[in-house]
Amino acid sequence: MADFNSFLIAISGALFGFGASPKPVTMERAFATLYVDGGGRLIKPPMRLVLTGDDADRLASYFPSLGVSRPGSKPSGWRYAADVLFERTDGTESWVRIGYGYGVWTEGSGDRSVRPGAWEFLKRRAM
Repeated sequence: MADFNSFLIAISGALFGFGASPKPVTMERAFATLYVDGGGRLIKPPMRLVLTGDDADRLASYFPSLGVSRPGSKPSGWRYAADVLFERTDGTESWVRIGYGYGVWTEGSGDRSVRPGAWEFLKRRAM
């Protein structure tokens, strides 16, 4: 029975990509617009950043499962503090919205947790 279950898991993974790790993605550019800082204070006028190469890849690393068409938890209707457009080297794009406090993000398919340090990284790049 265990062999049959392993077989079913392997087949479903091959057919539907279950259990497959997302391919490593290299970002060409990231365009970030920051409306609110990490402490919840409004940034006027909004701060715009263009990150390339390693900086764009590093920023993308704060968003687990970026570009993977997998829903997160149910969207909670929060206001966003920043948005980022990622352009990959393969020509595809992803839009990310980051919530106040820089602790949650979405691509529109549910809420996900931001890895710690995203605001600090963006703040350093803005200086």
